[in-house]
Amino acid sequence: VRVELAPDARVVLSERDEQAEDLSDPFKDTAIGLADVRRGDYVVVEMRGSEGKELARSVVVTFRPQ
Repeated sequence: VRVELAPDARVVLSERDEQAEDLSDPFKDTAIGLADVRRGDYVVVEMRGSEGKELARSVVVTFRPQ
């Protein structure tokens, strides 16, 4: 799948925080570069924009196969 990113798009790796103090938010997000997204990663992409020109505003890697 090809996705065009907005210039201000957020790209993050979301991982469970084993030491989370707030159990209602047990994940931590770490900013990564788009080049750090690997083949096989599970990602969630949030798209916004005008019809015919939607851009990715957020790319979150939610799972990395071992």
